[in-house]
Amino acid sequence: MNLKNVVGPTLSFILILLATTGIAQQVATPPVKQAPPTKLLFEKVYLHTDRDYYSANDDVWFKAYLVDAQTNQLVNSSNNLHVELLTPQGQVFDNEVVYLKNGTGTGDFKLTDSIPAGNYRLRAYTNWQLNFGSSFIFEKNLIVYNRKVNERPITINASGKKLPVIPPALKQNGGPVIRFFPEGGSMVENVAGLVAFKAEDPSGKTVAVKGNLVSSTGDTLSRFESVSQGMGSFVFIPEPNKTYTVKGVFNGKRPFSAQLPAALPKGYVLHVSNADSAHLRITISTNEATMAENPDKEVTFMARHAGVRFLNSPIKFVFLQINATVPKNKFPAGISSVTIYDKQLKPQCERLVYVPDSTSAKAIIIKTDKKQYNSREKVTVSINTAAATEPVRANLSMAVVDANAIPVSEGDIASYLMLQSEVKGPIEHPEVYFDQNNPNRFKQLDLLLMTQGWRDFVWRRLADDGIRITQPVENGFTVSGSLRQKFANKPIPNANVSLTVKGEVISQQYMAKTDNAGKYVFNSIPIVGSKEVTLASFDNKKKKLGWLQLDSLNGSQPPVTAIPEYTGDPEQEAVFEKTAANNWGARVKLSDTVKLHEVKIKANNYYQLMDQTTTKFGYPDFKYDITSKYYSYNSLRDFLLHEVPGARSNDQDSVVFKGVRFDPNRNADKSVWIEPRMIVNGREDADDVNNGMYLNLPMDAINKVLVRHVLGSTLMAANNNGDMRTGSGGDVFLIFLDIKPTAFDKVEYNTIDTHLEGYYQARTFYKPLYDGKSDLKTIDNRTTIHWEPNIITNGLGEATVSFYNADPKTKVRLVVEGVTDKGVPVSGMVSYVVK
Repeated sequence: MNLKNVVGPTLSFILILLATTGIAQQVATPPVKQAPPTKLLFEKVYLHTDRDYYSANDDVWFKAYLVDAQTNQLVNSSNNLHVELLTPQGQVFDNEVVYLKNGTGTGDFKLTDSIPAGNYRLRAYTNWQLNFGSSFIFEKNLIVYNRKVNERPITINASGKKLPVIPPALKQNGGPVIRFFPEGGSMVENVAGLVAFKAEDPSGKTVAVKGNLVSSTGDTLSRFESVSQGMGSFVFIPEPNKTYTVKGVFNGKRPFSAQLPAALPKGYVLHVSNADSAHLRITISTNEATMAENPDKEVTFMARHAGVRFLNSPIKFVFLQINATVPKNKFPAGISSVTIYDKQLKPQCERLVYVPDSTSAKAIIIKTDKKQYNSREKVTVSINTAAATEPVRANLSMAVVDANAIPVSEGDIASYLMLQSEVKGPIEHPEVYFDQNNPNRFKQLDLLLMTQGWRDFVWRRLADDGIRITQPVENGFTVSGSLRQKFANKPIPNANVSLTVKGEVISQQYMAKTDNAGKYVFNSIPIVGSKEVTLASFDNKKKKLGWLQLDSLNGSQPPVTAIPEYTGDPEQEAVFEKTAANNWGARVKLSDTVKLHEVKIKANNYYQLMDQTTTKFGYPDFKYDITSKYYSYNSLRDFLLHEVPGARSNDQDSVVFKGVRFDPNRNADKSVWIEPRMIVNGREDADDVNNGMYLNLPMDAINKVLVRHVLGSTLMAANNNGDMRTGSGGDVFLIFLDIKPTAFDKVEYNTIDTHLEGYYQARTFYKPLYDGKSDLKTIDNRTTIHWEPNIITNGLGEATVSFYNADPKTKVRLVVEGVTDKGVPVSGMVSYVVK
């Protein structure tokens, strides 16, 4: 059929007016979920690292930026940033808490000489961000190369502690696939629509594709070919009672055939394009069948940015198509969603659009005082963050690396805040969409938003999932626990609890009161580094009171999945090995690293308890030699819950394991939580209710721990009717403790001595001073030549940084990233040569 294009100058005027002045009259709005309070803050975090490629024994340097997710301006909402280095299997290899001041903080990780090669991940998040699932958690891949160690799986972390076992990532099989994404959501019969596509292999890597669109009657309607990273698009008009097939080849050689999604008999089609450099053209099309059911011929146009609505207007069809022009300067910079609702206020189609920041192209200028230098010569860098019309203050960081050894990083702070954090999932080479030298960047970005954005837009997922606030903002460290009576598990309310943080010169003390449940909590305690702390409980007359309990100091982490196994890049590894060759001799031997020792306890097939004989049944023993590396756990209870697989805590604050027990009422086994039996220094202790006496022992009072899963003796028991039943003894869990003779000497039940790990104390990057008098005899083969994490431009938007080159004669790459005080993420790169 012939479509009639109707240019709507009246509609264009309405949209321009609404964008300029807001909605002057009351209009119907879609029934969306209750919006969060206007003061609810969404945080994004970004880590700028000195590079993405490392070898064993290197340092990972990073600067953290915390911004308002809706404005990209630095915020001081959270002071605690949790940063983790994850293994390829998804284990936490190392972690630290970085202090954020005015939205920025610095940190570093030391890669051990024994770290296995692999594809690691750097992950960062605030406690507040966990309220929104994984939506705002930052992740970045880091490649680690180690010519000595490639063992799998990784079994110990950076501190030598045993890591939990996580199943490896599943290997993806099969060939490439192509997926189709009708613009706006669906195709509609007899309505011209644009269909975007994306072709990927099983690992998510994009592949080139080309082919033909063929109807069920054998007509070839369109030919297409990917134009950017496996993506492209084509236009056609689906007809009733016809199906459509795409036939083509992947990478020019592998044939495929795929079916297009079926067109709807009724509905709307949305198309967004650039009318010119300053305006967006929005086209809404439909068919006669749809208009017959919509006598008012009215739909609602809505636009949102970062979950906030900024355009909302009812509009009417004159014929079967509406064309509207909207100024881009009425859209916030970044990604917005455009949605069309029908008369019943049901969403019919949606489209993501990107509007660039008009100042970002001129936001940062980087210059070196020379283009060519000698080894160890001083380099002076001038940075200017002047915008198009006025200087802009900015908070920046700078990395200088050997460009011949380190590849260019994929992505930067601009591509992350403006794109990667909005559209989740892997994005290949995100930096190309913000490269000022790429003339097709906006067309390529539009294809990305029509494909990957079609299925995963972070603000839409938040609206779908709803928001439930359970995690508080962290502005320090929290210490909590409870106070109970010594010989009865009853809480003691309204008691005093003190927390003393010991310092080298002066100690700080904090006070709290227990509530009706005997609970106490200290919030926002400022602790830097590792500190010894003492908690004590007493009444209003300063007399010792009760049995003080401490909650676990090991906070829970968000879930993480394994990533595909790293297969290596031989060419890059050869280059990297050459640049690092002079450093291997000075590295610590693998045998010098901390290793986990096992307790040597003879495994008997039977063990006699007070009431039954138990039998080993092939379950593995968990054995531990307790050394200082376990003293960070505040009690045996805390140790068992974090180190022993399957251990859980119940309502009585005891440790339990999941097992099977005979149920005489059902005359069958059932799954239950089972408290373990304590065997202390070779003797079973059945008098300690809930094992509290031993579970509260500090770890430095224990020599060895063994946890054993065995089977109990045959059991006879009466059911509720008094009938005797016979069944298996079920599962029994034994905890063998070897404790020190002084474990219970002078126990102060109202006192707990432990230590807390506070904010990480970031190291300072080594900056040699080649002034002709020092450091002249040393060999300097630095791969990261300079790291400057804290650069603040002055009122004129200017800053200057100086450093000295290393020895290698090479090409050097300098990268500056950061955020202006206007919330504009900026990034720039320059290079020079060392002869």
